[in-house]
Amino acid sequence: MAVHRAGIRRAARCRPGVNLAAIGRALDPSEALFAGNRSTVAYSVFGTGVLDTDALTTAFRALLTSYPVLSAQIVPARHGYVLAHVPHPPALQLGTGTALPRSGFTIVDPTAVCAVDAAQDGNDFRLTLLTHHSIADAGAGLTYLEVLCSLYTRVVETGSAGTARPHPLAMSLEQFLAARGYVISTPSAPPATPAEPTVEATVVVRHGRTRLGREQTTRLFDAARAAGLTVHGVVCAAILLAAQALSQSQDPITFGLTSSVDLRTRTGVPITAAQGTVIQGANTAILAVAPDDDPSRLARAVLDSLAGGLADHSVHQAFLRPAPLHQPSIENPLMVTNWGRIPPLHLPEGLRMHDFRATVRGARIRLRATTLPPSFFITTCDGRLSLDHPTWVADESDPTLAWTAALGRAFDRILR
Repeated sequence: MAVHRAGIRRAARCRPGVNLAAIGRALDPSEALFAGNRSTVAYSVFGTGVLDTDALTTAFRALLTSYPVLSAQIVPARHGYVLAHVPHPPALQLGTGTALPRSGFTIVDPTAVCAVDAAQDGNDFRLTLLTHHSIADAGAGLTYLEVLCSLYTRVVETGSAGTARPHPLAMSLEQFLAARGYVISTPSAPPATPAEPTVEATVVVRHGRTRLGREQTTRLFDAARAAGLTVHGVVCAAILLAAQALSQSQDPITFGLTSSVDLRTRTGVPITAAQGTVIQGANTAILAVAPDDDPSRLARAVLDSLAGGLADHSVHQAFLRPAPLHQPSIENPLMVTNWGRIPPLHLPEGLRMHDFRATVRGARIRLRATTLPPSFFITTCDGRLSLDHPTWVADESDPTLAWTAALGRAFDRILR
């Protein structure tokens, strides 16, 4: 597949009888990748204080009104999916505890693409925004979370969310690139719409996490800046060193580290986070890592690979089409998503946020989930850098414990 400058040539597809003008638009391939498995991203805020569920419901309703893509349905069509605008009354999901659930988060309403899951335990609360990955990546999701909290605060303080101003329907990556002069080739045969199998309840998630202290986080940021590197590069170096250590090999091991890239501000005229759905690219750095490797070398190699991918536009292609079946698999894959600093959330008096967690799950959680590549979500909240590294298991084991220990040693080595 080629991505290059000019225009875009592709006809929208939908099932016969579907009026796209009335219900929205077809999902483009970059969005449809996540549709069959109903991939859901959870943005969880933890804090102290008592949530007002009535005010939260009012705020959520205002959020859906302001951003029509959040009140859509994803409907299977002949050659994929379409976004169908069928507003439905928002129902707040009340969790049974503030901890992250063992089975992961799901949107209870099978037709919804957005939900709010809230839980209260004494003076501790958890507020989770859930979004279908087809209609929001992390950049968009964090913006929606920020808006939700601001609306909630306004409802608590004034009794009203104010007058909602509906935003235009968020654009896809394909639309974003087309507006900037790219041509995207059309596959000869679009992928078939996948069936919806049942969930296997025996598979659960271990919510692994490595969290630096405030002093460590400051030192990490300072060290990256002093070396002319980015925090992303340095954290990727720590992940690679930890992965090599867990291999227990005395020889270099080759890894394929894939970094997701937000293209909103890296491709022509920038757009705001909520103006797009999945405006992502990705780059895979293939690196041989020795037990005593130099963290700075690894960080620079990751960043050089990213820069090269942006320059030759291979980054832009990653989420446009599924990988061909004949494409060789990546050796020892690692998936890294950097959500950056969590924006300051406007909360009413009496509520204080002190932590944030990132989780992802799909509707189909079967034994295959236990073989997925290690995935890492980088965030910084309340002055502390955190790596969420969840793992799915079908027994009582917890592989994340070894990862946490190895990552701790890797960060200690980088910061000494």
